[in-house]
Amino acid sequence: MKNKARFIFPRLIGATVIVGLAALIVTTLFKLLVGMLFVAGAVMLVKRLLFDDRQNMSVPHEFQNYNGGITPIGNHYGMASQPIFVSTKFSNSSTIIPIN
Repeated sequence: MKNKARFIFPRLIGATVIVGLAALIVTTLFKLLVGMLFVAGAVMLVKRLLFDDRQNMSVPHEFQNYNGGITPIGNHYGMASQPIFVSTKFSNSSTIIPIN
């Protein structure tokens, strides 16, 4: 038993040290990423508060919808689009021939 302990304990201590260093590195990287996330959020918040350009931006006339999404029937923007199948072939070979 004494020889087993002398054989196992140094390896167990070495494995513990390696796993501990790996855990330290992983947690440090995680904390750095979380810190960068908070810094980026604060920068975006300050940018939005100081440089709010949405009031100065004008929407182009094509994108303005004055009638609330309801388009007249004759307008081609309000019509439903039909799918076009380019690979459809009309030939006599696709007919069903009954065999008696």
